[in-house]
Amino acid sequence: MGKTLPLQENTYIYYIILMKLTFQVNYRTQWGESLYLTGSLSVLGENNPVLAVPMTLSGEETWS
Repeated sequence: MGKTLPLQENTYIYYIILMKLTFQVNYRTQWGESLYLTGSLSVLGENNPVLAVPMTLSGEETWS
């Protein structure tokens, strides 16, 4: 997921941009239910619900 940048002829720099994203969802669930985050990236389970990232409840209905 990095990029290659040409510096001079036959010389390249390889760089990766890292960022941290925080998701917050206000949603009231029923007792025993949970929310999960999924997406096409491998860190989000590649759209596979079995590999989805569980969200954490803070307060009565804020998930992050």
